[in-house]
Amino acid sequence: MRLLALAALSLSLASLTGCPQPVPDQPPEPQADPAFPQGYQGWQKINAQTIVREDEGIARELFASPTAEVLVKEQYVLAGGEVGPMQKIAVMRKTGDTPHNGWTFLSFDPQTKTQLTDDTTACVGCHGLADGEDFVFSDL
Repeated sequence: MRLLALAALSLSLASLTGCPQPVPDQPPEPQADPAFPQGYQGWQKINAQTIVREDEGIARELFASPTAEVLVKEQYVLAGGEVGPMQKIAVMRKTGDTPHNGWTFLSFDPQTKTQLTDDTTACVGCHGLADGEDFVFSDL
């Protein structure tokens, strides 16, 4: 009983003296996926102005790494001609170990930078239309 009273007294004194109180356990912040291309917004921007695809309901901003071995697409919601929040960040990375001219396709959550489990079949299908240009639609 005496030990319990001493513990309560010491907690009371700690709060009066400004000592930090224990913080309840918080869930850890999500860590960015190591495959996420950090700093990509400082790379060469490929498009001069936002690419708007009214038919798809999306807008895009495109970036290329200095070696052009990593391409990034910021994809935004497009509603009524207005660009809304970012939906995802799509990444093409030249790895040399895929049947798509060596490109690997990934997508990430824009807030957490964690990899999404999106089906990239549509990415491959669309970029396959540019197989004669190494699966890339823009000049880098």
